[in-house]
Parts: sequence; C-alpha cells; structure tokens
Amino acid sequence: MSGDIHTVCGVGLWSGSKPKNRAAVLTKAKSGQGAQVAILTWAPNNESVNVDKWTNGEFQKTTSEFVKTRFRLVYNFPAQFKPLNPAGDGYSGAGALLKPSGSAKGLVAAVGCWWDPHTHSDLCIFDEEAEGKPVVDHLNGLAKTIVPNFLGAP
Repeated sequence: MSGDIHTVCGVGLWSGSKPKNRAAVLTKAKSGQGAQVAILTWAPNNESVNVDKWTNGEFQKTTSEFVKTRFRLVYNFPAQFKPLNPAGDGYSGAGALLKPSGSAKGLVAAVGCWWDPHTHSDLCIFDEEAEGKPVVDHLNGLAKTIVPNFLGAP
C-alpha cells in the first residue's frame, strides 16, 4: 500500500438504443453515436500509516511515468501513441493521443494527466470517440472543469 487513495470513474455515452454487448458498443462508438470517458484520481490517504510512501516517492514516480512513457504503462493495449500537451491552465501535465488497433480500430482517444506537487494529488482524464471527432477539444473542455475542482487553484 502506497498511502494514496485511487479512484476510477468510467462512463459510456451513446445516442439511440442501449447497446446490448461489447460489439454493439464498438459499433456505436465507431459510427460516432457513442463515447467513453474515464477519470482516475490519486490523492494522499492521510489516514494511512503508509501516507509517507506516497508523499515521499510514489507520487513522484507516478507523475514521472506519465511524462516518460506517455501512458504506455498506464494503458496497456495495442495503439499508436502521439505525445499531446493538453490544456494545463497552470497545472503540470502530460498527455497522449492514441489510435487503437484491433477491435477498437476506428476509434481515437485523448488522455491527459495533471498534478499538483504541493498537495501530492494527480488525475487523468480519458476520452475515446470515433475517428474524426474533436477528442482533444473534448478532453480540454472536460479538464477545464474537472482539473481545478480536484486539484484546487494552481
């Protein structure tokens, strides 16, 4: 246990009828009628006896991995990766644009992570939609609200 609180929230969005299985979800997404958004957060667990492990090493290791690998270790699936510099509005951050292969070919995802070294908190936002959709704009729009609400003022 590293002394952090890690949360994950994933949302699937679609128009029309509810997809009945994974294949239907992919079909809707590839046709532009569906999307997936996920938010992951990490913050110190001040009630944990291991909080020092997070604040004195694990936080730095996590944020360094975001910058170094551009999420290859965070999202372990076959895809083309392109570095992305998502809107930061004063926060440190890194991102990547992903073009999945395999059954997810035809989709594109933008992911960004931001962090605050003073509070030892960080978060990532993932947006996956059909190719041709403005995923980077959507990521930046989500970040404009979510990042300051989680990290506080930069």
